[in-house]
Amino acid sequence: MNEYILKMKNLTVSRGGRKNVLEIRQLLVRPGELVAVVGPNGAGKSTLLQTINLLQPYHGELELFGHYAIGRDKIMLRRRSAMVFQEMLLVNDTVFNNVALPLRFRGMHEDEIEELVYKALEDFHCEHL
Repeated sequence: MNEYILKMKNLTVSRGGRKNVLEIRQLLVRPGELVAVVGPNGAGKSTLLQTINLLQPYHGELELFGHYAIGRDKIMLRRRSAMVFQEMLLVNDTVFNNVALPLRFRGMHEDEIEELVYKALEDFHCEHL
C-alpha cells in the first residue's frame, strides 16, 4: 500500500491571466486521513479540489494513489476519486434521468440502464425520489 494517497509538491495553478491563483509547497494525505479544506471565497478551495481531480491544469508535482499524474491515464486516476460540486451541475430532470445520464453517455442499452438505475436507487434508499 502507498504511504500517501495524495502528494503535492511545489504545485501552482494559474488561471484567467492571473498568476498563481493556487500555490502549494507541500501537501501530503495518508490513506484514511480526514482533511477539511476551509477558507473565504477566492482562497482557492475549489481550484485545489479541481486540481486534485485532474480537472485543472497545473505546474509542479502531483501524485495520486502512488502514481504521478503527468503522463498517466487520467481517467483511471479520476475513477479512484470523487468530487461533489457546490452548485447543481446535473441536468434539470428527474432523479432517474440524472442517474441514467452517465450510463447513456457510455452507450448502454436502455433496458440495462433501467435495471442499473433502479438497483442504484434502491441501494441508496432513493427509489421514492
